[in-house]
Amino acid sequence: MSESRKIAVLIADVVKSREIDDREGLQENLKEELERVSKESENLVSTPSIMRGDEIEVAHENALGCFLQFERLEDILFPHRLKGGIGIGTFDTGIRENVSEMDGPAFHLARDALKESKKLEGDP
Repeated sequence: MSESRKIAVLIADVVKSREIDDREGLQENLKEELERVSKESENLVSTPSIMRGDEIEVAHENALGCFLQFERLEDILFPHRLKGGIGIGTFDTGIRENVSEMDGPAFHLARDALKESKKLEGDP
């Protein structure tokens, strides 16, 4: 059953992360940043998550929160590049403590947007 409340979801992926020598360091930087976000952000829907080693999922009350989070992640990860997609929509699972346990149209739209951003430069 889909919730009628809309949220904004950011799904971001580190470009060519397999080519990064210190992948463990990269993952640690991501983890530290997401812990900071969890403590500092008032508009989070649930705790951000790292998926597949270098993919970030964040659910906010609004798209601006997702956009600002994307910019912050870009700054922290420089010189590595980040691709991302934001989806705005409902969710099917109800609010969960961890964003990785949520699903629904907002997440599907974010994933589709991420795929489109990767196509723009021919990324896999």
